[in-house]
Amino acid sequence: MMRLILHGLRADEPLIRDAVRRLRSEGHAVEVRVTWEDGDAHRLALEAVQAGAETVVAGGGDGTINEVCNALLETDRANDVVFGVLPLGTANDFATAAGIPTDDPYAALRIVVERPPTRIDVGRVNDRHFVNVVSGGYGAEVTTATDPSLKRVLGGFAYFLTGLTNMDASGPRHLRLQGPGLEWEGDLLAFAVCNGRLAGGGFHVGPHAILNDGLLDLMILPDLPFSEWPHILHEFRTGETGEPPEEVIYRQLPELTIEAPDSLQINLDGGPIFGTRFEFSVAPQQLQMTLPEGSPLVKTP
Repeated sequence: MMRLILHGLRADEPLIRDAVRRLRSEGHAVEVRVTWEDGDAHRLALEAVQAGAETVVAGGGDGTINEVCNALLETDRANDVVFGVLPLGTANDFATAAGIPTDDPYAALRIVVERPPTRIDVGRVNDRHFVNVVSGGYGAEVTTATDPSLKRVLGGFAYFLTGLTNMDASGPRHLRLQGPGLEWEGDLLAFAVCNGRLAGGGFHVGPHAILNDGLLDLMILPDLPFSEWPHILHEFRTGETGEPPEEVIYRQLPELTIEAPDSLQINLDGGPIFGTRFEFSVAPQQLQMTLPEGSPLVKTP
């Protein structure tokens, strides 16, 4: 049995209802539960596991994916429940990077019912897990500052527009970062700790990230003159080279500690959290996820 945890704002959309009807007509047992407020996706995912669901699908954006991921990892069935994604958010950063269709609910759900699951890594920061990206500095501020009404009208481009209009308002932060083979302290404009590749509405912050390599990808954007920002933002936005901009520091590592002299806001799969010390680690192959054939986020033997 599949249990679809569906974001309440999207529950009445004809394409989604049609996709569920088509799956049921094909003989698939699909149950739907709809969220109403923050925390519902987490609670409904726990209920799905307790009810014996073999597959739990997060129908929403990156925040919904994160809630369902954390719920599954709280249960004793995290190793055998299949985790699927129906991307219905503003940016759909994780799904876009993974190659999951973002404009065809039926095609996305066909992946869930047809593809064998792949074991993926899960990142952890302090007591929270993440599937996609944790960002700090400029990227986190852009995601938090973007007006929800603007996101509804412009979609993922709203993040980029907010970034352009707030470039000169984001000052550098002094941080210390430590990990295997890494000792770095200084002023930075932004950082990202990546399990996936995209954040903030399509910015290519982790171009080499793989979901099943046992590593997190770290990107540090040091403090740079304001005149260089448009060039950097263009490279992050387009990802046209397939490589991080030459101005950034890029590492792959299994664990990392970030320390700030005062409270720092970071953005975890779309939601802000605050602190002065963040301990990152990766839990290899913790979840079974259905992904498209040839997904660029998966390393094949």
